[in-house]
Amino acid sequence: MYLRKLLLLLVLGIGTAAPCGADPLFQPVIFSAREKAGVDEIKAEFYVKADVQTAWNVLSDYEHIPRFVSTMKKSHIEKRCEDNLLLTQEAEAGFLFITKRVHVLLKIHEIPGKSISFEDVSLKDFCFYQGFWSIEPAAQGGVSVIYELEAKKNFDAPFAGDYMNGGVKDLITAVQKEIYMRQIQMKQEKNLPEATHEM
Repeated sequence: MYLRKLLLLLVLGIGTAAPCGADPLFQPVIFSAREKAGVDEIKAEFYVKADVQTAWNVLSDYEHIPRFVSTMKKSHIEKRCEDNLLLTQEAEAGFLFITKRVHVLLKIHEIPGKSISFEDVSLKDFCFYQGFWSIEPAAQGGVSVIYELEAKKNFDAPFAGDYMNGGVKDLITAVQKEIYMRQIQMKQEKNLPEATHEM
């Protein structure tokens, strides 16, 4: 019953307090953003009590990102060669009643279990768009995930800054929750009793 309530709280995005002296399940996202000479610089970091492999499995699950990130409408691998790939993505976000969909073709380089660097090579909606994800084991157990992005938009709109910041916040929060939910699922599967068969 407790686990069901916990899962419901996580899905609804409600914080779960940890007992005194205990590690939190995950901590609030640390987010900063600034715009300088038309360039958006966004940094985010979060902690989640999960192992490195689970975090990596979520970050590199490119084809299924739209399943757990509501603003991501398309994410498709066009080409892969070892640890390098081309990834088409389309995301939609907005401010008030105005929405916009943007397209990128990301050239991605992976260092498995450690980092993902990306750069838009389509230059359709951005003059440039580049950044990275990295995974670092945390001293208290679990992992810290770091995200950085530098981008200059080709489009101009009164909500452009809100679009960028809100879209990234939604992405980061969704990824954090997905990592934790998969960690719980993995633990549950490991603890399932082995099936017995009567002879």
